[in-house]
Amino acid sequence: MQIFRDIIDSMHKPKAYERFLTYNTARKTSYILLLPLFRVLLIIIVGLTAFIGRYGNISDYLKEYIPDFNLSSSGLDMEQKTDELYGNVYVYINTDETMDEKELYFRGANNLFVFKDAILIRDSLNQDNVLNFKEYNIPDGKVLTRDEFIDGIKPTLGGILAVLIIAGVLLSYVFFTVGYAFTALLLSVFIRIMALMMGMVLKDKQTFAISVYAKTATFVLTTVIILINLVLRPYFNYEIDIPYFYLIKMLVCIMYGYYTVLNIKTQNNQVSSPKPDYDEDIKYGDDIYKDRTKDPFKDEGYKDPFKESGYKDPYVQPERLEPTDSWSFSEKKDDGNE
Repeated sequence: MQIFRDIIDSMHKPKAYERFLTYNTARKTSYILLLPLFRVLLIIIVGLTAFIGRYGNISDYLKEYIPDFNLSSSGLDMEQKTDELYGNVYVYINTDETMDEKELYFRGANNLFVFKDAILIRDSLNQDNVLNFKEYNIPDGKVLTRDEFIDGIKPTLGGILAVLIIAGVLLSYVFFTVGYAFTALLLSVFIRIMALMMGMVLKDKQTFAISVYAKTATFVLTTVIILINLVLRPYFNYEIDIPYFYLIKMLVCIMYGYYTVLNIKTQNNQVSSPKPDYDEDIKYGDDIYKDRTKDPFKDEGYKDPFKESGYKDPYVQPERLEPTDSWSFSEKKDDGNE
């Protein structure tokens, strides 16, 4: 497809931008819409492949991250105790305490507290959600284990996850597309400034076309990093994090725009430059082409080989006689002129 050729050429062929400038609005718009779509599709394929390869199914995933517990009429019993901050999520688990006994300290933007009698979740908007185990009226002698809990919620959780995945895909596509178009508009401002500094005046559609394709390299690089992180996260619990990555990407885009404008200026100068005098090149010869101030036929000591050999050019007219004071039309002279 033509779009794959455009993607490759935009990353390593500055001369290809002359072709991009001839594209109509529909083709540039389709480029903006299709490039984020390719990213979303690759994220779905690689993400699902990495998840299935690492965990197998949703049940195994939940069993790995949900600690083993027993829930009875007396409350929640969990051997694992946690007091850690994971990114912006603070997790505190201690089923030896009740929520009323513990003085709460909110350390993250989102906070999760698990006690013997309840679970408290405070989100980034300071909204509290409390799950009180006493409200479930669990019969005496009845014990709910972790595995039973996961098997019970798996059908409902599968539907919820399907809805969340579809919504996430759509929102991601919209976010990537709008972000691509917005940053292209921002980049076009820098390209216009660079063009003016080089003495060039570009139209708005030209600067936008350059910025759309100049962003390709950084967009592809970001996609590759996202895909690598999708594999590293489940297998190695590690992610690639480049400091000031957005600033680096913008500088790379500006560099692409600069060399594109410079290439266009060079091409315009070659088109507008005067043609060389080929007749003069032939006359002077290759050896003295670089020094046009010298005329080999006027140099001192130059001998014409044709004159020395007595060669007469048949196309040369005979010498015309000019009248002198020594003859007239009415007298005959000894030299035979009349």
